[in-house]
Amino acid sequence: MLKRILVGVAGTASTAAKIAMTVDIARRHDATVSLLSVIDRERLARIGPVPMGGAHYAKSMRDDRVLTIVANADAAIERFIAACREAGVGYEVVREHGAPLDVLAGAWRTHDLCILGLRGWFTAGVVAEPEDALFRLLRQGVRPILAVSEQEPATVSKILVAYDGSPEAAKAMKRSVQMRLWGDASIHLTAFDAPDGATRKALDEAIRYVNAHGLTVEVSTSDRPLTDAFESEADRVGAEVLGLGIRYRASLLGNRFDARAATVVRTANRPVFLSH
Repeated sequence: MLKRILVGVAGTASTAAKIAMTVDIARRHDATVSLLSVIDRERLARIGPVPMGGAHYAKSMRDDRVLTIVANADAAIERFIAACREAGVGYEVVREHGAPLDVLAGAWRTHDLCILGLRGWFTAGVVAEPEDALFRLLRQGVRPILAVSEQEPATVSKILVAYDGSPEAAKAMKRSVQMRLWGDASIHLTAFDAPDGATRKALDEAIRYVNAHGLTVEVSTSDRPLTDAFESEADRVGAEVLGLGIRYRASLLGNRFDARAATVVRTANRPVFLSH
């Protein structure tokens, strides 16, 4: 059951698509929306070495950075509020200060779905090292995440899930089926990277699982790598959303996520449903 949606708001290029998808999902599930804006003033104050006599200029630069980010977030929140009111969707606005990923992970504990920009929320001065922010959130237990691209699908009728039978792929597939974010949208499972016999058997088992939940399912295989063929396969089968299970492994250098997932997040042109 989906009743509380957490949305990271920063006022980026994906805002319009994020609003449309959030309101659509909230209406379908009679869910409320929490609009979260986080400003990390301490990090924004770091502008590097300041030359002698430049203290006033440095302070002005810091203030301008904060004001710009706050203004962008506030404008996006107002757009969200207007859309929620028009659609009759309940909402609350949460403004916080601190480390954005930690704040978001804390807020996540009482929500069912997190909606963020696929890239935008992390490239608007909100967090440092934005390229792996989604994965760090997944590692902190924020899952599933719907990462929204700048392109807004007119409707969602099919979800393409990369499926190789691994536990991570199974989690993404099962979450897609159980949550039914877009009602009876069908599921398409594709095994990439020259699937073997075991993977094909896993696809057959997955078909039975999806069918047991009353949804339509199709399957396909591809000899091409996931990173090369995910988007083109979505075009071929007519899927508006990509579903991806994220795996990572522990090493002496720390937890490392699958590089393929990072490539998908970096290059995807449609929303990505991420689970771990």
